[in-house]
Amino acid sequence: MRGLPPLLAASRGAIVNLASMLSFFRWRTGCRPIAPARAGCATDAILAIAFAPQGIRVNAVAPGWIETPLTAGLVADPARSAAIIERTPLGRWGQPGDMSVP
Repeated sequence: MRGLPPLLAASRGAIVNLASMLSFFRWRTGCRPIAPARAGCATDAILAIAFAPQGIRVNAVAPGWIETPLTAGLVADPARSAAIIERTPLGRWGQPGDMSVP
């Protein structure tokens, strides 16, 4: 990353990582490979502090439960889907378009 910070600083750039709800807890069925990969985004706070003096922003986006092919099994399971929806502020599964800027 030696060359990256100067380029980002010169362009007032940003580092944006995509995290996951699995960054914060694991599935009952065990740890899926995505969980530790996305949990690495938790180090964004360290990068944000390190790069802030150079004007570089570091953020992570951690969407809630989004209906995708990876979550199709949960969506199709009435009991598990209901439990997820019950603790979701909007009271529904998120859609991929919910994460885009209108």
